[in-house]
Amino acid sequence: MSDPLDENPNKIIPFDMNDLRQWQEKDKIVQDIKKNIRSKKNYFIENGILFRKQQLPLSSVPFVPAGRIRADILKIYHDTPGNGAHFGRDKTTRKIQERYYWPTMMTDIRNHLNSCLPCAQNNHRRQKLPGALKPIKPPEGIWKLLSMDFHGPIAPTSKQGNRYIISLTDILSKFVVAKAVRDCSATTAVKFLINDVILKYGTPTCILTDNGTHFTAQIMNN
Repeated sequence: MSDPLDENPNKIIPFDMNDLRQWQEKDKIVQDIKKNIRSKKNYFIENGILFRKQQLPLSSVPFVPAGRIRADILKIYHDTPGNGAHFGRDKTTRKIQERYYWPTMMTDIRNHLNSCLPCAQNNHRRQKLPGALKPIKPPEGIWKLLSMDFHGPIAPTSKQGNRYIISLTDILSKFVVAKAVRDCSATTAVKFLINDVILKYGTPTCILTDNGTHFTAQIMNN
């Protein structure tokens, strides 16, 4: 049987399949399905990886276990300019469903879109910051309020050793600065901010980030 993932060589796989196999081995739901695979008509195992059968464009997709990888998939297929471009719920759902499967996908996609800052600026039905109840105050001008985030790890690794994408988005104009980088460290974030943003476009007034250590480290505060 051919590898189901080879049916669409152009689609992005944000993880190594060997890593996926290891993550599945640690997931209780996956292991329960594997133990009862003969009674699970919608599933099959290939090369030690659990797949779920579905309709076209792909006849099967990998089962994504719980953890950070699900969040990475949501970011890649909604947040990144080249793949997600902040599409709405239906288009984002279709792009992800065509490539992966996990039981809580619909809920996770809805929660991710509801917490997306750029989308909140364009949709009056979603005017709350993630985890907050205060409405977002529209920026007074361009380069006043920006959001920065890492996306990845993305596989395969590039010839230059890059596994992540760091991006900075102007909330008002939707102008995006993005760069492929080797890691998601605070040092990498600082270099990107200085060399690819400030020295080229000037210093932004305010930058919104999550609470990842790459953004909360002392070097970022300095």
